[in-house]
Amino acid sequence: MRSIERCDLALIILNAEDGVTEQDQKIAGIVKDYGKGAIFLLNKWDLIEDPEKVYKDIMDKLNRKMWFGRYAPALTISGLSKKRITKVFPVIDRIISERRKRVSTGELNKFFRYVISTISLPMYKGRAVKLYYMTQVKTEPPSFVVFANYPEGVKDALLRFIERGLREYFVFEGTPLKIFIKARRKEKGT
Repeated sequence: MRSIERCDLALIILNAEDGVTEQDQKIAGIVKDYGKGAIFLLNKWDLIEDPEKVYKDIMDKLNRKMWFGRYAPALTISGLSKKRITKVFPVIDRIISERRKRVSTGELNKFFRYVISTISLPMYKGRAVKLYYMTQVKTEPPSFVVFANYPEGVKDALLRFIERGLREYFVFEGTPLKIFIKARRKEKGT
């Protein structure tokens, strides 16, 4: 746990022969909860009989069992024979760069206006929820604040929708995103 707390990026090593275990899921969940970047390394790949089929099966399980880790790339390696180990380093560099990425408020709001124009916003206590704008408040991990009239009316499903949009538009490979909802401050005299 302390190692995960101190790291910027976790290399989550899965035994390719075993597939995705419960312990792998727990470790990946802790990595996400701490806001760390992640790469799944499928080890012992040289022992796999049908690599294409096994890769597809493992990726399906990763997406199903670790939906929160879909942002993390998965690479095949062999620790013993050292195959494909060097391919990990450019991915590490790319993810560290993604974790440090800062998006301008103007560019972010261009994206945000488009995304919210494609959906119906919910009602809260009989009143329409309005989302005003979005800003990035932090990097490592990239963190955003969305300003709304009724923050309590914004459900997790809407936040996941915004996160998917951020990933499609700005990528953010290998790093979790944090999105917070805040009430827009009332201007004086209104």
